[in-house]
Amino acid sequence: MAQPPQPKSIRPAATSRPAASANVTAKAKATTQKGKQEQGVKTKISKESQSLLNAALADSSSLQGQKGPLDEDDALEDEPVRKQQRRKHEATVPPRVSDKASRKFKTAREDLPSFQFRSQILEAISKHPVIVIQGETGCGKTTQVGQFIVEDAAEKGTPCSVVCTQPRRLSAIAVAGRVADERGEMIGATIGYSVKNESKARHNTHLLFCTTGILLRRLENDGDLAGTTHVVVDEVHERGVESDFLLLALRDISSFRKDLKIVLMSATMDKDLFGRYFENAPGIEIPGRTFTVQHFFLEDALQITKHVVDPNADWAKGKGTQASKGKDHDDARKLEDMSQVQSRYGKYHPRVQDALRAMDQDAVNYDLLVSVIEGTTLQDLAKSEEGDVWRPTGVLVFLSGVKEIETAQQKLLSLPEFQEEPARSWVLPLHGGMPTDEQNKVFERAPTGVRKIVLSTNVAETSVTIDAIGFVVDTCRMKEMRFDAVRRMLSLEDTVVSRANARQRSGRAGRVAPGVAVHLGLTRHRHDQKVDDHQKPEVLRVPLEQLILRIHATGMHQRDTTGKAASVCARLLEPPDHLAVKKSVEELVRLGALKVDPETERESLTPLGKHLVNLPLDISLGKLVLYGCAFGPAATDAALTVAAALTSRNPFVKLIADKHERKEEADKMKKNFADKMVEGPIGPSDHLAVLRAYNEWDALPRAGKERQKFCSNSYLNMKTLQEMSETKRSLLETLSEVGFAGNRFRAKDVANLGLRFGNDGVLRALDPRGTCKPCPPVLVSALLCTALFPKVATARIPKTCSATEWTPKFDLPDAENGSPIEVKIDRESVCANESIQFLSVPYLVYQQLQRCSDYVTVVRDVTPVTPLALALFGGQLAIDANTPDTLTVGGWIKLTLPSKFHAPLLEIRRRLDTLLERWVAKSGEDCGEAHQEMMADSGGTELLSDIVELISKSGLESEGI
Repeated sequence: MAQPPQPKSIRPAATSRPAASANVTAKAKATTQKGKQEQGVKTKISKESQSLLNAALADSSSLQGQKGPLDEDDALEDEPVRKQQRRKHEATVPPRVSDKASRKFKTAREDLPSFQFRSQILEAISKHPVIVIQGETGCGKTTQVGQFIVEDAAEKGTPCSVVCTQPRRLSAIAVAGRVADERGEMIGATIGYSVKNESKARHNTHLLFCTTGILLRRLENDGDLAGTTHVVVDEVHERGVESDFLLLALRDISSFRKDLKIVLMSATMDKDLFGRYFENAPGIEIPGRTFTVQHFFLEDALQITKHVVDPNADWAKGKGTQASKGKDHDDARKLEDMSQVQSRYGKYHPRVQDALRAMDQDAVNYDLLVSVIEGTTLQDLAKSEEGDVWRPTGVLVFLSGVKEIETAQQKLLSLPEFQEEPARSWVLPLHGGMPTDEQNKVFERAPTGVRKIVLSTNVAETSVTIDAIGFVVDTCRMKEMRFDAVRRMLSLEDTVVSRANARQRSGRAGRVAPGVAVHLGLTRHRHDQKVDDHQKPEVLRVPLEQLILRIHATGMHQRDTTGKAASVCARLLEPPDHLAVKKSVEELVRLGALKVDPETERESLTPLGKHLVNLPLDISLGKLVLYGCAFGPAATDAALTVAAALTSRNPFVKLIADKHERKEEADKMKKNFADKMVEGPIGPSDHLAVLRAYNEWDALPRAGKERQKFCSNSYLNMKTLQEMSETKRSLLETLSEVGFAGNRFRAKDVANLGLRFGNDGVLRALDPRGTCKPCPPVLVSALLCTALFPKVATARIPKTCSATEWTPKFDLPDAENGSPIEVKIDRESVCANESIQFLSVPYLVYQQLQRCSDYVTVVRDVTPVTPLALALFGGQLAIDANTPDTLTVGGWIKLTLPSKFHAPLLEIRRRLDTLLERWVAKSGEDCGEAHQEMMADSGGTELLSDIVELISKSGLESEGI
């Protein structure tokens, strides 16, 4: 074919939405017009890159004129997604437990309050399809109800297969182990568990403890739960999206499977709400075994400490951060009317009334918090009502987040009581981002005469029990993720707890002796009359894309006459707003995961969507992994590492409180990993920093202590890196099942391979000869672009600046009206405070957008992406109808270049899209060879190779404006 004209320059153009560009080596100019940025930097592609563009067109000539993946022969049938056939699940008669084996725990079991309700529970299960058990903390419902069912089936000789869901993997594993011990059995036979990346169970296990997601996966493959006789949903009050969807699915199944028994359990749920949802299911209430807890509130704390509010403090009304200012209606209604202070708190000292009027109700008063914990204040408070009663001296303080923990810890450590050892070492933080070894210290006993003070987020609310805690001080705050469906923006709001949360927290004080709970963030009136009974369910405050995909994966929309996910969502326990569902459907259509019939408006999954639901990943990460597979073993391995990192906790250790010097050193280490990945046109990247850190750790010998030493010196969490390895192998197994990774890989076989070669085994499994070259950082950046687009922030260039010294500001378009929104790069990012010289390019793709306050919006987990990568891997590439020399990416990012150069870029982009879409569409259990043949026949292998070389060498060179 004739050689296409070669582009001489490409430059970002003026945009109707915010767009920007930066110059690596020269000054940039910009003009502002009606509040919008009009800016641009002329750049050119090197002659070498122009030749590569020619080669890409020539190598992929067989793709010319092909229409893509949606031809009838290639289309997948519109049916619920099914993975490969597993062994058929069936119920069998469970074995009887021997008296000798169970004798050790016999007395302990019989002492539990739930044991006294054994007959009543079994009778209710036999008579009703659904029952609701509200059992107080410590009653034994979690360990006993499943056992009752299995024991009863063994006595009667009836088949039995019970699945008990837990909200967290740790609780599923721990409870399964405890139940197996009580039966005197090994875990993995009659009693088993199944969580992400780990399972100890057989196909005929009689009592399986699993996370909610595991059961939902089974539903995708087995829509009627054939062979399962009982489903027990524990901690149902937590109201996550997965648990609410599970309840809907179970309700549907129970309508045609009359033999299925469903048990809902919790300590603090709205029993009547759940009962009504399941056609007036009967309820059973079981008392707890915890000790009594004295409850005190803000006014009591002010009275005993004689606290006076500092008028200049952050928690003073009219000063500081003003936490209550700007609250939306839902939060504002939970505030107390302080005009009634005198009549409501007349029995308290006037000083208390003055303090209540002076305090911001939604701010944490750290001075008061310290005064309550200091010395004998808590003991004195308890004696004021109950006299001398023995209780442990440990204090559990609930705060909303890591920053709040840091502030409280610093203030406590300034007290004389905690300035010297050993007391200083027993003021302990606890949150989910800490290394496991540091978390474990909170479970140890403090030396005699030393108080243990634990400063915790809500991680200690239900999932852990800390020994020797006699007092709980609750600031009554929590971080809650909320989502603006119109603007497509998450915000992490600091909000007041519900009464159910407060009750759970206070119960931590009464586990071993009578306890004391101080609700420091609420007056009694506000607690009783203003705050909600329960936290708002997650489905009302998060994005719904994953839920909608799950609805399509199970085929529930097909059983609805409309064929729409919205109709299914409307049948949830508390349905989300219809606009939120509509926006999520539109987002899935834009991502290419869903299609809507223009005539009937019925929805169906695209080939891409059918594969995305098979991956236990966020949609964007699923795209990253699937498209990474097309670029070979090294790209697949890199994509799996990044995906594993973003689904695990951050492997970089967070340091707080009095560790500022170490924190600076930790930040430098993270930046060092990022700098090692700077190559060609790509600057520092959060994703690439994690990739580099993981690869260096994975290359070290497993024997000895080299890996531990590396983690210690690099401020990395060893446990998180190990979890990433497990996740990578699990994802590889899933990719193998649907034909995207060649051979039938099994996670345990890949792990064994890793043992032989001293790594995680994934790349070696994909590339047995070990001959492939490392994945170029620029390709990882491009793959992140195709996965995350339109999550792109653009640098805003001032009218005059020195590009080598200037730190850019970033904009992105408001999803509602297209107007610019200024965003900041998260301060934990390796790109934070970098000059444009080091960022190298004007565009950043980001993983998460979050509003931190009314004035600050941040982007997290960012990676620079070049204009050329945006053109080839971003949103739809098209010619701007109003500006002849401009190409648009996704309709809003504009690249200006002479019109004669449009054709080659548009053609390469079309061929790349065609190739990747057909690659995804060629699915099936044995499609590995078919994929390879398709690549070879279409020139796809050569095209992808040429594109990688093109984006790797297309450095942007300034020509000025």
